[in-house]
Amino acid sequence: MNTIIIHTNKGLQLCSTNNIIRIQGMSNYCRIYFADNSYPLTVAKVLCWFKEQAALISFVRIHRTHFINTHYIKSYSAKSGLVTLYNGETFSVARRKKAGLSQRLNSLNNSCADGSVYTTQFPIKRILAA
Repeated sequence: MNTIIIHTNKGLQLCSTNNIIRIQGMSNYCRIYFADNSYPLTVAKVLCWFKEQAALISFVRIHRTHFINTHYIKSYSAKSGLVTLYNGETFSVARRKKAGLSQRLNSLNNSCADGSVYTTQFPIKRILAA
């Protein structure tokens, strides 16, 4: 289980990367949304800081303000540029991020079809439209 240590105003907090659905950047702050329906955590970190963390390897940046966990992607339509998460949230993917997201999801599907050790708590079925 991967964990990340985040500095908050109340001290250090250990967060499981499997519990993080998405991270939203807001200027010099980020809001972290969790799968266990706890309150979002706002921290004084920029989104690039999270992108550089090795524990967040399963995350992909879809927009300048959103960094999402690929374990929680329910569907993605390359034609419309919309990604839907298992919690029902829908986000538009930036024009320059569409190709990278499609490649990342295709590589995840291929690695799962090959029987590798990549596992998620949800099915990996992806909808990729050309």
